[in-house]
Amino acid sequence: MTFLFWVMTSFTVVGFIVLMSMKKSMEKRIALAIEHEQNLELKQRVTKPVIWWLVGATMWGIISMMFVVWTFTVSS
Repeated sequence: MTFLFWVMTSFTVVGFIVLMSMKKSMEKRIALAIEHEQNLELKQRVTKPVIWWLVGATMWGIISMMFVVWTFTVSS
């Protein structure tokens, strides 16, 4: 197996584990924001990490897909 394959596999697996371990925490933050809908300061403080988590998850997904495509183009 090539180095690229191991980089791609480890990036995907580690990223997936990190995202799944943070999922419950983000769900609790969203529930807290919905519960305290009237308190704008608390809502902003609670939702900011959720937004960054979503941005990070999206970037992880895009990079993982690029690794897969790159693996198939390099190996052919």
